[in-house]
Amino acid sequence: MKPQQFARITAMLLVAGNCLFTGCAHMEAGRHTQFTIKVVDEKNNQPVPGVSAVWREDLDDLIFGHFQIGPTNLQPSDDAGIIKIIPARGKMIGRLILSRPGGFMLYCGYASGKFAYSRDIVSTEVREAVWTNGCFVFPMPSE
Repeated sequence: MKPQQFARITAMLLVAGNCLFTGCAHMEAGRHTQFTIKVVDEKNNQPVPGVSAVWREDLDDLIFGHFQIGPTNLQPSDDAGIIKIIPARGKMIGRLILSRPGGFMLYCGYASGKFAYSRDIVSTEVREAVWTNGCFVFPMPSE
């Protein structure tokens, strides 16, 4: 192979690799989704306003390794018990801690389009949040 051909092939591979990398990065950044959660009282199923939420995202990548965004304090639940979450990246694992006045907490995990939650961080009793009316519903304890 002549040096000119080698240089030409090397340049083409570099350009193609750069386009592939920036194209993939652009596609990843374009996958912004959002979802809504609704916090209701465990006993009477009524919306719970004023629930604090802390959100964190984790992403494990073969090339870049572990990547974390957050934790971020979200807006407290409104009068309808609604909290909106807008993930920064697609294909992530989300962590959410909900805390209600009075010291009651839920520890939640989001992956593959589903939320699971428990009352204790090390609990073996994990439940899946119900998806209804465009929201993930979390029954929050009050006692």
